[in-house]
Amino acid sequence: MSLFNKGLYAINVVIMLVMVFSCFASYINPEHSSSLAFVALTFPIWAVLTVGLLLYWVVVNARYIYLSFIGLICCINSINNLVALDISRSVDTPVKLKVVSFNFSNSTSLYKDKRQSKKNVSSFKKNFRNINADIYCIQETEDASRKILDRLLGDYETHFFHKNGGTAIYSKFPIQNSGKIDFGLKTNSGVYVDIVINGSTQRIYNVHLKSNRISEDEITEIRDIDNTYDKNLQETKGILFKYGKHGLQRVQQLEKLLKHIEQCPYPVILCGDFNEPPQTYVYKQTLSKLQDSFREKGMGIGSTYAGKIPFLRIDYIFTDRKHTVIDYKKLAFPWSDHYPIISTIGISD
Repeated sequence: MSLFNKGLYAINVVIMLVMVFSCFASYINPEHSSSLAFVALTFPIWAVLTVGLLLYWVVVNARYIYLSFIGLICCINSINNLVALDISRSVDTPVKLKVVSFNFSNSTSLYKDKRQSKKNVSSFKKNFRNINADIYCIQETEDASRKILDRLLGDYETHFFHKNGGTAIYSKFPIQNSGKIDFGLKTNSGVYVDIVINGSTQRIYNVHLKSNRISEDEITEIRDIDNTYDKNLQETKGILFKYGKHGLQRVQQLEKLLKHIEQCPYPVILCGDFNEPPQTYVYKQTLSKLQDSFREKGMGIGSTYAGKIPFLRIDYIFTDRKHTVIDYKKLAFPWSDHYPIISTIGISD
């Protein structure tokens, strides 16, 4: 082995160990160690580097692939959370429910260009109604966005967090019961409804967990190569501080939500904007109770955030393990800084 390859192999060892550490850091509650929460966020970086090194050794010297291979096997569940590859046979069930989760961001994207606003609204209405879902779980519905949705889905029964909108559920099925999960914030909340499908009661939750409040300008500042090192460092620290502070709030909100779900006597479908990617404690705790539709029937990376942070999946449709996930897809339309996600779910009794 050349001196270069010896040095690269040593780096490979370090990267693989950090990858495994960051993988398992996501199982630690941020309330016990916020620094580990930041480490967990870096998992995709180390995973990509490990895959790259594995491919390098395949070409140069296959004897050295085992280290990377073992590390990737140890983290296979976390990798599956990030990248879906559905190669299973399609399934169907006699009773199914088509569910949409979408953060509408108060419809601000439709009105950014006033000259195009009418055209944007018309396009949104046409395409969104064509989804023809049974359940629409919408986050951030206020004022103008609620008026659009109410006209568009006027024949659906509705349940909102507050009178002006907020977190909302639109249902084709009669709502038998409904309620709220109050996180103490107007902009972040949860609602639920009970519906009966073919004689079986199902509970649908829709939640919007605490936002990070990181502006696009802050992200642009970090990317600006003309900025000084100190300025970029200051911006980065500010973003990490916001994520850490709001991340702890999301943990508390999730604990309240999961406690509510545990007391539910019916099978559950949980939709929402969690503001947390799959390599985090919040996601892992939810996945321990329910199945992720994207993980079961998605394809590729599945990013749901349309803002300046790439490859970010923070919107989810989770479902009871009794159910069968039939399909999952994302609609890449410019209606919001989030993409609508759709899953068809086979309903069991």
